[in-house]
Amino acid sequence: MMVNSPLAKVIIGSKNFKRNPKKFNELIYDKFDGEVFGIEDVLKILGWTNYAHKKNSIKLNTSIFINFGNTQPIDALTLSLLESITYYFTKELGFIVKVNHNFIRKIGSSDSLHTPLIFLRKNHPDIQKFILEYEKKRWFNYDNEFTMPVWHRVMKYSNYLNDNKYTSKLSQELYQFLGNQTDLTHTEAYNTAETITELVENALEHGQSNCVVSVDVTEPTFIHKNIANKKYYGLNITLINFSETKFGDRVLKKIKNEESIFVSDDTEKNNLKNNDLKTAYNNHSRQFNDRYTEDAFANLISIQHGVSGRNRDDNNKTGGTGLTTLIKSLQQSAQVDGCYIISGHTGFHFKKNELGYKDGFISLNSTGNFINQIPSSDSLLMLKTGFPGTAYNLSFVFEHQ
Repeated sequence: MMVNSPLAKVIIGSKNFKRNPKKFNELIYDKFDGEVFGIEDVLKILGWTNYAHKKNSIKLNTSIFINFGNTQPIDALTLSLLESITYYFTKELGFIVKVNHNFIRKIGSSDSLHTPLIFLRKNHPDIQKFILEYEKKRWFNYDNEFTMPVWHRVMKYSNYLNDNKYTSKLSQELYQFLGNQTDLTHTEAYNTAETITELVENALEHGQSNCVVSVDVTEPTFIHKNIANKKYYGLNITLINFSETKFGDRVLKKIKNEESIFVSDDTEKNNLKNNDLKTAYNNHSRQFNDRYTEDAFANLISIQHGVSGRNRDDNNKTGGTGLTTLIKSLQQSAQVDGCYIISGHTGFHFKKNELGYKDGFISLNSTGNFINQIPSSDSLLMLKTGFPGTAYNLSFVFEHQ
C-alpha cells in the first residue's frame, strides 16, 4: 500500500521488532528502558514500523503488538503523538495494532482511561472503535466515571480551505471549554483560545495538512509534598501538524532570497527590523554547531512577533505569533510549566527567564541579546529522528482556587 502521509517518510532500519514465537504473523516491540518513554521512543516505533512495511515484513494480516508494560509517557505530547501514529497505522496502513499500557494519571499527562488507545489494550483490539473515538471532538473517561474531559479535534485542511469560519468556530469552542473546566480568568481563557487558534491556522496554512489539537485538564486533586492545604491541577495543550514543511522553512527561504520577513504597516519599521534580522542571521550563522543549526535559527526567527513566511502576494496579513506572549502570561500564574516546540531535528524549550523582550526580539538566552547571541544550551532541543512537521507541548500547573 502506497501512502503519501509525511509519517511514511520516517524510516529507521532496526531489528527491535521481533516475531512472536507463538504467532508468526505478529510483530512485537517491548524494549522500553526506564520508567518513562518520550517523543524519540514514539518516533522510533514509527520509523521501525515504516521500515518493516517497506521491506514487506508487515502484511495486511500481520498485527503489531506494542508492549509498554508499566512504562509511562513523559508528557502530554508524547501520548498525543502515540495516539496519532497508531491512528496512522490502523486508518492509513490498515494494520492490526495492539497496545498494552497501564498509563497512570499525572499532572502533565493523561491515563489509560482517557485515551482511545484503551480499545487496543485487549487480545482482540477494536480497531474501528479506536478510529471512531480518535476522530471525535471530545474524549471522556472510558469507564464512564465523571472526570475532567479531554478536548480533542482533528482540524482538516480541506475544511479550512472551504469554510472561512472554520477556525473562528474552534476559538469559540476552546474559550467555552477553558472557561468551564479551568480556573483561568476570562481574559486568560480568551487569550489561550485565540493563541491556540492562531497556531492551528499557521499549521494548516504552512503545513497544508491536517492538525491535531488536544487540551487536557486534570482533576484538581494533586498536592505538593512541601505545601499543605493546597491542591493543584494541570492544563496540558498539545498541537501536532504532520507535514513535509518544517516550522521555519518558509522564513529561511525568504532570508536566503533576501526577501522581507518582518511585516507591519510601518515601512520604516519594516526596514529596520529586516536589517536587524539579517544582521542576526550573519552573527548566528558563525556560531552554528551540532546542536544549534540553521534550521534551529529559522525556528527562532519564526517565533518573533511580526515575522512572516507568507508569500509576497499575501503580505497584507500581519506576521508573527502570540505564542510566547501567552506562555509568558500563563507562566506568571502557574506554579510549574513545561513548554516546548519541535520541528524536524530541532526544537526549543520556552523557559520563564528567557522569554523577555529586548529591542523587540525574543532571544531565548539569559542576556536578552538576540542580535549577537545564540539561545542558551538549556533551551535547545535536538531529535535524532526528525519529527515530520511541527508539534507543541504547552503544560502548566495551577493552584486550584
